Amino acid sequence: MKVICEGLDLSDAILKVSKALGTKKANQILEGIKLTAKGDDLILMATDTELTIEKTIQANVIMEGETVVPGKYFMDFVKKLENEQIELSVLDEGQLKIKYADAESEMQVYNAEEFPKINKEIKENFFLLSQGEFKDLIAKTSFSCSQDDSRPILKGCLFEVENGTVTSVALDGFRMAVCKKQAKAVSGDFKAIIPARTLNEITRLLEKEEEELNVVLQKNNLMVEVGSTVLVSRLYEGEFINYKQILPTSFLTEFTVDKDQLLNSVERAAILSRSDRLSLVKMDVKEKFLNKKADLEKEVALRNQKIQQAENKLKQREMVLSQRQEEIQRKKMEAEAVKENLEAQLVIVDKKKEELDKLQQQEIEKLETISGLSAEEAKERLVESLKEEAKTQAQSFINDIMDDAKLTASKEAKRIVIQSIQRVATETAIENSVTVFHIESDEIKGRIIGREGRNIRALEAATGVEIVVDDTPEAIVLSAFDPVRREIARLALHQLVTDGRIHPARIEEVVAKVRKQVEEEIIETGKRTTIDLGIHGLHPELIRIIGKMKYRSSYGQNLLQHARETANLCAVMASELGLNPKKAKRAGLLHDIGKVPDEEPELPHALLGMKLAEKYKEKPDICNAIGAHHDETEMTSLLAPIVQVCDAISGARPGARREIVEAYIKRLNDLEQLAMSYPGVTKTYAIQAGRELRVIVGADKIDDKQTESLSGEIAKKIQDEMTYPGQVKITVIRETRAVSFAK
Repeated sequence: MKVICEGLDLSDAILKVSKALGTKKANQILEGIKLTAKGDDLILMATDTELTIEKTIQANVIMEGETVVPGKYFMDFVKKLENEQIELSVLDEGQLKIKYADAESEMQVYNAEEFPKINKEIKENFFLLSQGEFKDLIAKTSFSCSQDDSRPILKGCLFEVENGTVTSVALDGFRMAVCKKQAKAVSGDFKAIIPARTLNEITRLLEKEEEELNVVLQKNNLMVEVGSTVLVSRLYEGEFINYKQILPTSFLTEFTVDKDQLLNSVERAAILSRSDRLSLVKMDVKEKFLNKKADLEKEVALRNQKIQQAENKLKQREMVLSQRQEEIQRKKMEAEAVKENLEAQLVIVDKKKEELDKLQQQEIEKLETISGLSAEEAKERLVESLKEEAKTQAQSFINDIMDDAKLTASKEAKRIVIQSIQRVATETAIENSVTVFHIESDEIKGRIIGREGRNIRALEAATGVEIVVDDTPEAIVLSAFDPVRREIARLALHQLVTDGRIHPARIEEVVAKVRKQVEEEIIETGKRTTIDLGIHGLHPELIRIIGKMKYRSSYGQNLLQHARETANLCAVMASELGLNPKKAKRAGLLHDIGKVPDEEPELPHALLGMKLAEKYKEKPDICNAIGAHHDETEMTSLLAPIVQVCDAISGARPGARREIVEAYIKRLNDLEQLAMSYPGVTKTYAIQAGRELRVIVGADKIDDKQTESLSGEIAKKIQDEMTYPGQVKITVIRETRAVSFAK
């Protein structure tokens, strides 16, 4: 629980609910105040099981919850902080942390689960009176309630509702008081004995005499709601004395006197009374008077307290406002002084400017007279001479720079590339399309195959991997083009063999578990790679794709290792060229993410990688470097050529990639021969390791329109008849050459 509220509101609420605090030491929880933070409210509740008072105040609830604080200590503590904003938060150690101004305190709290549950769903019987009428009803009867614990039924007032009239009755064996009020609304005829203590507490809560008060009763409980305060009390059970039989119907003597005169007379007579019996008159009148006086004094003290607090707040605000006003006035005066000073200086500057213009004009006229030329003519001659001199010097400077660049450019480029390669040295991993799973004995092969081959079929169906069980001793071959599938099948097979329980249901369970483990390992690999390279702020999906690279290869080279090597090369080369090495490393790591998508769209991996980077909010220069590293889009930043070069360096190192030479040469020859089969083609060249095909046609045999259709036909035929990695770019070239000789 964590809540912030005003100290004045909290103090007022504690004062109200503290009237219901328990005093029995046997049950410590009843001495506490329950605090509940919910929505935008802080709810305070106290109870002694007989009387319950709940008060709701507005607060800023940061975290909902509830706790119980020691009532007396908490009330005494908060009284000192009425003018402060208070932050209440419950710590894990069972402590309440109270933060105010620049200080804080801690207080031990009780478990809120031990606090009594209070029933507030009371709706059986009710009567409706104005607050003023209800206060008058209590004031005229409650003083006659008994104080004797031996007759507990007489310690309350009987409320009798008949025919829309509410009658309040109280008696203590010596006196009886009866008062009647016409209710504004009732639920029906009923009776209830309400404790005098409850009635007095309700009276203290009532402040607006014109507003209506709804008193709700059910069985042995009563509930009253006044504004944001709710009072719940237990009713006395039993039969009240039949007061109607006690009320006299006839009187021997009846007289009318002035009330004030009667009170004065009784008080004077009481002074002279000598025995306790005769002091009954005094006590009867005086007790009522003292009760009212005490109540009034409490109300006055409470109102004075509120007024004093309000006055203190107003004084503080007045002081702050006056300070602010003084500060504003001081700054205004300073600004006016600065303004006047500036205006005076501007006037002086204008005068000096006019004098300077006059002197300058006089000097120009003197020079024109001496030289025999006007100012404009002299300016034109000077400009022309400076132009010619500047042209000569600039041309000479440009020639020197060009000569120096031609001498050093090639050498510098070779130095940067060689240095980058030398500084980044990584081991090379070659991967196959099969995995060999070793077993301890050939007996396990039969268990893996299962009855009628059901186990091996279930394993193949769950993993998508072909499992070859042949005569090879102590080995099973797992074959699949997808390394992730092979790894899942290997780990699942290892767990099944280790466990010994091999059947279709167990296979599916183990494969699902292993697939989850591999997915977690992919994410962990991605995170570890980014941490090792010092790359931060990557989207979680990009981190997963990087981790997935571990299980992909290109021409036998591990894709993750290739990406790390490219990233390091890019960082070194960028630092050598004076560019941002962090951006270059980021682009190098992400340049091949298009090779490992969850879906396989009909797009080159470079363009697909660029789209993924754009999707996950990478910067435009990094996206362009990813998309342009195979010249499939235009390079717009200096990072793009660096990534392209470093990708080529990483893939071209001896041993980095492998492909059977004969198959490679055959594929290139097939490409060239396929294009040569079309009429009008004179020459064909397969370049960039077979990723691009240049087709040269005769200008006299094919026109420009036919070249477009020819490139499309060749592309379609390659797509239908050949197998190749990535994509093949077909470029048809048609040119006309006119050659003549001058003799």
